[in-house]
Order: sequence, then structure tokens, then C-alpha cells
Amino acid sequence: LVNAMQDYVQVEEDVCDLESHDINVHKAVHDMMREYQQIYEEIQREKLTDPVTIENLCNIEKEIQLENFEYQKLLAEKELKTKHLREYMNETERELKHTID
Repeated sequence: LVNAMQDYVQVEEDVCDLESHDINVHKAVHDMMREYQQIYEEIQREKLTDPVTIENLCNIEKEIQLENFEYQKLLAEKELKTKHLREYMNETERELKHTID
């Protein structure tokens, strides 16, 4: 029972860690999107054809795609851990009821 509770606490901590990391990644993607939007608007407004500015825009776009992929991966991992945590909680609850009976 003690091991079960320790495992439960560890899985719960893992899920919390993932959630805080999830928030940070989401914020990073949001910040990059804003930066991308600003450069894009500047290009449109100034009719810029400067290769460096356009290259910067392309690099930010690639970063956003990479971060977004990373974010989706983290989200899937968090959902899986949360599912396992719920299953583990249900199993522990059944064991406790069985022990009490």
C-alpha cells in the first residue's frame, strides 16, 4: 500500500511537471508567433525584399513549427500519463476496497 501511494504521488508529480513545461512551451510558441506576425506585417507594410529579413521570417516560421511539434508531443505524453494515473488510481481504489472488505 505504501509503495502504491509512493508510485501514485510520483506519477502525479510527473503530470504536474509536464503541465508546467506544457505552459512554458505554449508561451514560447505564442511569443514566436507574435514576433513572426510583426516581421510579416513589416514586410507587407514596407514592401521589403531584404533577403535577411525574409530569411529571419523563414527561420522563425521553422522554429514555430518545431516548437509546435514539440508542444503536440508533450501534450500527447501528458494525456498518456494522465490516463495511466487515472487507471492506477482506480486500481489502487479497488485494492483498498478489497483490503477493507
